[in-house]
Parts: sequence; C-alpha cells; structure tokens
Amino acid sequence: MIPEKLARLLPWAEPLATGLAALWLGWIGAGHAAAGNVFALLPLLGAAAAGTWAWASARRLRLRLRQAGLGPGLVQIEEGRVIYFGPETGGVAALDLLSAILVVADAEGGVARWVLEDERGGRLEIPGGALRAERLPDLFGALPGFAPDAVLRALATARAEGRAAPVWRRPATGPRIVRG
Repeated sequence: MIPEKLARLLPWAEPLATGLAALWLGWIGAGHAAAGNVFALLPLLGAAAAGTWAWASARRLRLRLRQAGLGPGLVQIEEGRVIYFGPETGGVAALDLLSAILVVADAEGGVARWVLEDERGGRLEIPGGALRAERLPDLFGALPGFAPDAVLRALATARAEGRAAPVWRRPATGPRIVRG
C-alpha cells in the first residue's frame, strides 16, 4: 500500500522540492534583509530562481498523461527527429519539416494522441500513453512560436469539441528572395 501512494506522489517530487527550496531561501533572505544585511540579495535571487523552476516543472507535469508509458508503442527522440515504434504503425517525423501539430484529448482531458503533419503531406499519429511520449512537449519547445500553454488550451478545445485541435502551425515565412 505504501509503494502505491509513493508512486502517486513521485511525479510531484520536482515541483514540491523546488517550491520548498524557494520558500526556504525566501525565508532566509527575508531574515537577512530585516537585519539590514547586504547579502540578503543572494538567497532572494535563489528563491526567485527556485520559484520559477517550481512553476515550470508544475506546468510540465500538467501536460503529462496520467498513465504515461501504459499505451502502445515507444517514442524515440533522436537528432531533431521523432521516431514512433508502434505495434501496428510507426514512422518518423523531422522537426524541421513539421507544418502542424494537433492533439486529440481523452475523456479525462489528457493527451490521447499527438498528430504530427509535415510539409510533404506526411502524418504521424502517436498515442499519448506511448512510452516516452511525455517528452514531446519539451521537444516541441524548440519550434518557432511553440507555447506550452497552447497545448493546454488545445486539449480543452479538443475535449469540448471531440476532435483534433491545433497546437502549433509553422509560421509563414513569406516569399523567398533569391539573389544571384
């Protein structure tokens, strides 16, 4: 029984630890500031950094599927490519060729499926519960204009409307000028 409860708390370890560190450093910094100590700035800066880290890790945790790793298949991330090995399907999508990312929500509001479309017309569907699929939002952060909050908004839209909702589209670059 204890290991089951511990397993439910384990994903919250990073946000809790960094949040507690932020509170502790803030308390130390406030004590030094009240005493007029010039070194109060160091723990206060550490508290700000730890608080930002706690906020970012909590936001990442919200994007993870509740049963990550229990779905079919395996996701591998390698040199700017997403590789999905599934029991019936699979494929590869290069980040620099992606034109759109869509998400399909499950009944609980988590990621049921990621849909990656490339500029050549290719489409790769990855179950949200596939092993290592929880790493995809971090990888997509390298795309121009990608916002993690857009995933949460798209999940809400996808759940309400019962269809795939766009998370990201490649920004239009306009006509290319060739100089010769």
